[in-house]
Amino acid sequence: WLNGGLFGAPFDPYQAYVLGGITYTDTIGGIDFATDTFTALGTTLATASRGLGGASNNGTAGYTFGGLDSGDSGIDEIDKMPFDTQTNALLGTALSAAMYYPTSLANSPTSAYLGGGHDGSSGLSTVQVFTFASDTFAADATSLSSARWDGGGASNNGTAGYWMGGNSSNVIDKTTFSDGTLATLAATLSTSMSHTTATSNSGTAAYRFGGLNPKDTMDKLTYATETIGTTTFASLPRYGDTGASNSGTAAYFFGGYNAASAKQSTILKCPYATDTLANLAATMDRVRVYPAAYANCESL
Repeated sequence: WLNGGLFGAPFDPYQAYVLGGITYTDTIGGIDFATDTFTALGTTLATASRGLGGASNNGTAGYTFGGLDSGDSGIDEIDKMPFDTQTNALLGTALSAAMYYPTSLANSPTSAYLGGGHDGSSGLSTVQVFTFASDTFAADATSLSSARWDGGGASNNGTAGYWMGGNSSNVIDKTTFSDGTLATLAATLSTSMSHTTATSNSGTAAYRFGGLNPKDTMDKLTYATETIGTTTFASLPRYGDTGASNSGTAAYFFGGYNAASAKQSTILKCPYATDTLANLAATMDRVRVYPAAYANCESL
């Protein structure tokens, strides 16, 4: 699926974007897939926040959902940034209630999905469905197998979304996009974890990386077989990071805490051809923990 209508933009539209995060910033930055260079954008989130979800209607716009503001209060906001203008704005549509740490993914160009999260009182198991064409919510899909928050979400675009870990779980749930039903895989993550993230090489595999305490493992879920393989990157433990994918090429993981709980401005890259992980020379404009991320890819 190729993007259209973006080639006249005054910047390379094919980027991964990172938004917000501790230290409660409203700033947005992007890494250019062609050059692996990072640029701070002139646009900002409606509210400086962390623990927000991010999802991409590839070729059109990126969205952020909920989060915690600088007073650690949950927010109900949804922001939208069209990729052709890179100008973020608050949508008129809001979440039905304030929430944070949702696990998010997208079935582009149809819908974003928000799995679980926390409302300030308890964890959630709902799977909310946000329709891109109308920027409104549809009926919920089948709920997760348990209440979870801040897990990793990955989309095998057009087929199914996978909910990986969160709230000290090793469970992998699967939402089938055609009917919204849920199944729990026989395969599990290499260990139970919270505050992890995931990306997708659509059509091939999901990659879950990082998490408390922090974790230095990357679990690869092969879509065709729904089996897990695990690689350890002992020098690169992270938690509170977030990921975005240049599908077909590489995953990018932004920020988080390292093993010493020091906030990071680093960007890690995992080329899908080699399944290796290393720091890029480029870094973000600031440290970021629990930010959102989404990507605009040349193809899915």
